[in-house]
Amino acid sequence: MTDQKFAIRIGKPIQEVFAFITNPAYTPEWIHGVVKEEAEGERVQVGTIIRNWNEDGKMNEYTVTAYNESTVFQLESTIADYKLRYTCTPISDNETEFEYYEWSESGQLHSSSIEEILNELKTVMESK
Repeated sequence: MTDQKFAIRIGKPIQEVFAFITNPAYTPEWIHGVVKEEAEGERVQVGTIIRNWNEDGKMNEYTVTAYNESTVFQLESTIADYKLRYTCTPISDNETEFEYYEWSESGQLHSSSIEEILNELKTVMESK
């Protein structure tokens, strides 16, 4: 198994961070290379299918496998052996630790620059 885990502190309340990271409309703002993301249904929950597209038009598809309001959001690829979990932990009323964890049993990970992604998330969130 191959995995990567990184965390960053964001100067926003946990509810704001969680709402932002689980809203597909905002994904292109903080994950470079994703130009569009959509979720099936009216709200994201366990079982929701999420699709995103990169600059070359390649689509990735995920199923939400865990969803605990304001704390855990987990996705599993329907195409490859790849899983991703976001975890939010309150540090104070206006600060949240965001953890990005990805893993694969076969060793194939998607993200090579997680630190850049997290720094972009922090910049975007804190400028709102």
